[in-house]
Amino acid sequence: MQDPDFEAKERAAAIKAAAGLRAAYRSQVTSTFKRGTGKLQKSTFSSRFREGRLDRLVLSSPHYSFKNHFGSTKKGITPAHTRKGKPVKAHSKNRTYKGYNHIAEALKATNALEQLATDLGQNRAVLITSQINF
Repeated sequence: MQDPDFEAKERAAAIKAAAGLRAAYRSQVTSTFKRGTGKLQKSTFSSRFREGRLDRLVLSSPHYSFKNHFGSTKKGITPAHTRKGKPVKAHSKNRTYKGYNHIAEALKATNALEQLATDLGQNRAVLITSQINF
């Protein structure tokens, strides 16, 4: 027999974790990048569910956020890719991206993932023990 509040508790824990990650990420972006950028500040974390259980947390951010996280030194034209006999440009503005590692730093700055794991563990433990027949 399933706890009727199981899905509600799981959603509440996911929303709380997403809000904590969102705040930490935005704080990290503000301290890492000197220029203000609207799209980067509007990045958000959201939760995805499958069959009433948390499936994943998703970071929605502009492409240059990920380029600046990992860094990139590729420039110009990549000879391995050709389209209609002509080489395709790898990076349209021919720029390098320094690796700031700001996404990982934001994850380290908050305990939202640890709290989420604790909340989900307690909630799912109740579900599992209620399904065991002695």
